[in-house]
Amino acid sequence: MANGLISVVDFGIMGLNCQNPPSLDGESVQLLADKIHTAFSTIGFVYLTNHGISDAEVSIMELSRGSFARSR
Repeated sequence: MANGLISVVDFGIMGLNCQNPPSLDGESVQLLADKIHTAFSTIGFVYLTNHGISDAEVSIMELSRGSFARSR
């Protein structure tokens, strides 16, 4: 990660579409947290996959961001 590449982290175990999320003190959650922490600590950015946010929801956020930018 120190090579300047953005870390890609699979957020599926905690994503919005996860039917059976693991215990918050579970080993899989700790591993996920460690990956995210490492990404932010070394690069300052992380690309999350399988987070459960649809493309339509992202588009709505982009539209609303544009509205706020124009109101200044």
